Amino acid sequence: MPGTAPPASKTGPCPHLGLREDPQTCLGYPAEWNLCYRAKPVSAVSLEQQRVLCLSPVYMRCPVFLSERGAPLPKELRGARAGSRSKWALLIATLLLIALGLWAIWRTQAGGATPLLGAISLPLATRPASLKISAPALSATPLALAAFTRAAFPVTCSYFLPSPLWAGLVSVTPLLAHEQVPGPGAGASLKPV
Repeated sequence: MPGTAPPASKTGPCPHLGLREDPQTCLGYPAEWNLCYRAKPVSAVSLEQQRVLCLSPVYMRCPVFLSERGAPLPKELRGARAGSRSKWALLIATLLLIALGLWAIWRTQAGGATPLLGAISLPLATRPASLKISAPALSATPLALAAFTRAAFPVTCSYFLPSPLWAGLVSVTPLLAHEQVPGPGAGASLKPV
């Protein structure tokens, strides 16, 4: 039958003590999440009341348990409402963030703040540096460079190329920087250095 109290057990906690999500289950220690389902409306019980009566075998002495119908929980037995502590923490954190933001705006507008790295002012125009050379400039000498060309004969460089198939197709010849590499129609050539 709805509205009837669960049977009282003489050894465990009060059968009317439960969690918001599961009224049939309570924590075995005093906690803000334990609620009294005998009281109307359902209310949080003070930690001291839970320790002395609700979680002990003497819960039958509780004035709310002894009432025939669910009565409001007396003020001295009420605990903090579930979630009230987190609401205060959220409110204080929000106020601190607003105060910090206002302080930062005031400091920036007053000119006392150090600018961020992206806002550092740098000179816009600079003169080119003049370069004075006392010694005559050296001319560039030709460099020897390696160039890939087709070989007219098979190259046997097994340590250079892993496959004998490739060995006959490619050879490496050094070129000087001022020499031109022959085009595809010029034929294969090997030029000594």
